[in-house]
Amino acid sequence: MTLRALKPVMRPVFMADAADLSLRAEDKAFLLGGDIMVIPRWANQVAEPDKGTWQQFTLEKNALAKMFLNEQFTVSALTEELTKC
Repeated sequence: MTLRALKPVMRPVFMADAADLSLRAEDKAFLLGGDIMVIPRWANQVAEPDKGTWQQFTLEKNALAKMFLNEQFTVSALTEELTKC
């Protein structure tokens, strides 16, 4: 494995599709890995990657989710990845 193959866990949205220039200006949402997109609830008109189908899901209402996300974010995942779980 080379260093070029390594990617950060928290990524800008444009890393989902480097060819989509409209994602370059997106500064409100971010990716966790390549399959989970986190969007702040206050964010309007967030650019989403066109590759794949994104499906919104809700994290379980537990202390850990409240502590880290404080119910301020919408979380979406690629549909293909949700079906693997």
